[in-house]
Amino acid sequence: MKPTGGEGRVLGFDLRTEAEKIKTRIGYLSQSFTLYGDLSVDENIEFFAQIQGSGITRAAERVAGFHASRPFGAAWHRTFRAA
Repeated sequence: MKPTGGEGRVLGFDLRTEAEKIKTRIGYLSQSFTLYGDLSVDENIEFFAQIQGSGITRAAERVAGFHASRPFGAAWHRTFRAA
């Protein structure tokens, strides 16, 4: 949503002209641990990587990094269901 008037700053950066600089310095933390149940573990990691601004290529690299460091086998491709 583009602003229609006024001005704003976050961490000293202008909202209109420095939005990318702002995005690299702030994050989102849910009030509770959240995974989307209709997405696999892989898809959840990729989704959150993309909304953090990683882009599709970087998100795929991050998923590959998780695979390499956490040998969960087929569990990566299962959907998540909370108990």
